[in-house]
Amino acid sequence: MQQEETARVFSALGNDVRLKVFLALAAEGDGGLQPAEIIRRFGVQPATLSFHLKVLADANLLSRYRRDGLIHYKLKSTRLLHLMETFASDLHKEASAASEYQAGERR
Repeated sequence: MQQEETARVFSALGNDVRLKVFLALAAEGDGGLQPAEIIRRFGVQPATLSFHLKVLADANLLSRYRRDGLIHYKLKSTRLLHLMETFASDLHKEASAASEYQAGERR
């Protein structure tokens, strides 16, 4: 995974409002949520929510669609799964390299 992409995702999720929205959308699954419902749940102002949704969308974590004439947001679940798998793989590689380095220092 490219470091810039990883940093963008962690930065997007590093805000408590965005993390709450992210987790709420994850819980909703493919149905997603309307912005009005997110505002109701978390008590944020519409302009504030718009900003946070843009940050999450810029990190490529959300998709936006219309259903019955209303805008809904949902997580890009395949994108998220790919990020998690790639990040776990990167962590494993780094941990292996660190272990090898430490083993070499002890010799």
